[in-house]
Amino acid sequence: MPIDPTFYLEKILTPIRKILEPLIKSVDGNVSTDPDIRSQLLISLGDRALMSEYPQARLIPAALRRQLIEQVLDSILGETTATASADAGANLKEEAAKIPADQAAQLIAGAPGDSVRGFLVDAESPDAGAVRTAVSETLGSTSAVEMVEGSSASFYVTIPGKVLSVSEAWDLAHGLAVHPHITAAEPVIEWVPAPPELGGAQENLAAAMIATSGQARTLPCATSPEWSVVAVKAREAWKVSADAGRPQQGSGIKVAHLDTGVTLRLP
Repeated sequence: MPIDPTFYLEKILTPIRKILEPLIKSVDGNVSTDPDIRSQLLISLGDRALMSEYPQARLIPAALRRQLIEQVLDSILGETTATASADAGANLKEEAAKIPADQAAQLIAGAPGDSVRGFLVDAESPDAGAVRTAVSETLGSTSAVEMVEGSSASFYVTIPGKVLSVSEAWDLAHGLAVHPHITAAEPVIEWVPAPPELGGAQENLAAAMIATSGQARTLPCATSPEWSVVAVKAREAWKVSADAGRPQQGSGIKVAHLDTGVTLRLP
């Protein structure tokens, strides 16, 4: 079954474009006089940024992901006639129809634009009207609000048709959280294990896709109780500290984490 052209543009190509455009401006011609080297650098940087800002993109096989990034990059730079912009309607439909069925399935499962699903909001009171007003003022009038089943003052908020990166979503959540009618807000992000390129453990793509789809509950990282130590490269950090003659494994250092439950009255 071919991928829907609108979905292809809004959920796949547009997020890639949003990642690449600022990168192109930051990587000027002084990086290399060779356009091929410059393009490869942008593709590599774009790939890492895409996986960071749109975690669901991690489910797309690396080769296919980079192929798409190169296609959009060529379109932005005007080096080819690639159809990766909003004004390429007719060609976009033809392009989407040519995508093989197996790749279309991978793109749908790993669509970057589906990374942020919405927001969870806690309100001062169960007054849905007040919450809708707060959400509309912060996120826009097209936002949809519904109470979370079984809760007294928690709501699920979506922005239909809006594609958000992780950083954009958190910026909006912080804006919601400071509204007088809102006590807390955070984005609902589709979590996908980080690949080796981002410091994660070696992943099995098929297993990750099954886990994300809800058909399995055990993620690969759960097989090791110290997966987080590996993920943050703690052992490497300990070695750097030891080589520098500093405290071993954080000895004598206090670490405090201020979560959403902190108040000025906490001891």
